[in-house]
Amino acid sequence: MQPEELLKPVIEVAQQLNYQIRYEWLGGKGTRTLRYRDETWLFVDQSEDEAGQCTQITSALATDSRIEQLELSSAVREWFQHVLEQQP
Repeated sequence: MQPEELLKPVIEVAQQLNYQIRYEWLGGKGTRTLRYRDETWLFVDQSEDEAGQCTQITSALATDSRIEQLELSSAVREWFQHVLEQQP
């Protein structure tokens, strides 16, 4: 599957992990996470295309250890693994 096809399932993963999602114009600076009180916010950069948003969201979520507890489709799990391998 292509990243733009995985955007909706990746957003669903964020929701399952109780991330609050907000779409903002961040000028190409990428998706960011913010912990505020007892909530974790995911700011998605609207200036990115769908493939870029998917990659950025996945990068932000990939290090969340709770992902291992979720039942993910093989395509989504492979995508997370691919993005994690690309991180420095």
